[in-house]
Order: sequence, then C-alpha cells, then structure tokens
Amino acid sequence: MTDEQSNQIQFEIEPWKRILYHLMDENTHLKNRLGEVLKIKFDKKYLEKAEQFQGHFIKFDTQIMILRNQLADVHTMVVQKMNTPEETRKIIPSLNILRKGTVRTQKEFNKLRKEFICFLVKIFNIDSVLEDEVIRADTLQ
Repeated sequence: MTDEQSNQIQFEIEPWKRILYHLMDENTHLKNRLGEVLKIKFDKKYLEKAEQFQGHFIKFDTQIMILRNQLADVHTMVVQKMNTPEETRKIIPSLNILRKGTVRTQKEFNKLRKEFICFLVKIFNIDSVLEDEVIRADTLQ
C-alpha cells in the first residue's frame, strides 16, 4: 500500500469516527433523558413504550460498538501498511461494510430519535405545533 493510499483511507475513516462518537454521545443522552422522564412523569400506560425505547437504545450501543471495532481493525490494517496488492484489496470490502453500516446506523438512529421526541411530546402533552417543529428541526440535521 502506498503512502497516498494509506493517507486517503485514514482521511476517509476520520469522519466515520466522528459520526460514531456523536451517535454514541447522543444515544447516551437519550437513555439519560428516558430515565429522567420516567422519574418525573411515570405512568404505567407509557411503560411498555419506554421499555421498547430502552431496548432500541441498547441495540444502538451494540451496533455502534461493532462499527467502532471494525473501524479499529481497518485502521490497524492501514497502519501496518500492507505491502502486497492482495493485502491492500482486503481493506476495500471492510471499507465498504463500514461505509454502509455507518450510513445505515445513522439513518436508523435519526428515525429512532424522532420517534422518541414524539413520545416525549405525547407524554408531556405538548401542543402538536411544537411536535411538528421538533420533527422539522430534526430532519434538517
């Protein structure tokens, strides 16, 4: 692998690291918010939905960890500067998997975040106009 190839791959994976860090941070924030909401506004009729959200948040923790581990593996391969074309070709499928996995996880997480915000709006009986604004703002990100 040439230095230019190595630099390009490292350049490409840096944004993925930032995206995964952001998703991890946001997921933690949503889990904490769920706990706060249940302390403030506990109602058995919302418990099942709250448990579903908790399960989804845990699922995203796992997905993010898997992607971060795959990213670390690719980074290790690049740092080792694989010399043969066959070794270099091993990285390409891993990059494609990472790219697709990161984009898919980000889309799924944004959908979950939107659903969670709608859930909070429902719990706190916030006007539907505010709900529309929250959803619109979320889709702009």
